[in-house]
Amino acid sequence: MRALLVAPTVAAPRRLCWRVCSPPAKPEGLGAAFGAGVGALAAPIALSIALVVAIVALRGLGVVVVVVSLVSALVLTRFFAGRVSGITGDVLGAAIEIAELAALLTVSAWSHLAR
Repeated sequence: MRALLVAPTVAAPRRLCWRVCSPPAKPEGLGAAFGAGVGALAAPIALSIALVVAIVALRGLGVVVVVVSLVSALVLTRFFAGRVSGITGDVLGAAIEIAELAALLTVSAWSHLAR
């Protein structure tokens, strides 16, 4: 049950990280509009909050969940950003969903391994 609360918290800060990692596909698109309002400290602060929430809710597994969701979302973002020459709103949305899915699958796999 705690994983259902942690997954969106862990996935949401990813969009701030992608703004730092990749340029927008179009100067007038949603990726550019979102990136224009993101400060340099937004990503580290959001990731720190997500990590604290994950650790409080899931203890040691929280660190694993944050790392797995971050890596899976970054891989997906890099792939799609390469295909469309930058970040779009659709790429941001897809990466958030992948990060949430990776977080939930990590908790599920971990709980089955513990049995």
